[in-house]
Amino acid sequence: MSPGEYIYDTPIRIKGTPPKGSYSQLGSVNDLDALRLSSNVYMFYIGLRMGGEFNYYPGKGITFNRDSVQTIRNYFNQFGLGVKQELIFLLSQLAIKEKVQKT
Repeated sequence: MSPGEYIYDTPIRIKGTPPKGSYSQLGSVNDLDALRLSSNVYMFYIGLRMGGEFNYYPGKGITFNRDSVQTIRNYFNQFGLGVKQELIFLLSQLAIKEKVQKT
């Protein structure tokens, strides 16, 4: 994917798996829209391409380089994706409490 590239946010249907989609169909989104609107579909497309699948179409089985999964997770985690939000909240609360106690 390239910065500014648009994809159409509609559920992804990979052969033999349940549909994967965003909270609603968001229509045409680029990278900035995807982050702002929480487009799961855009992130799925990034993951597919990072895994070597460049020819997805609905109902198709995919070929995917499983070795790329950790790389994908690492990049997504940098945006807070795939990270337990409760843990982030707890850690931030502990940091605030510690800062207050030191003053």
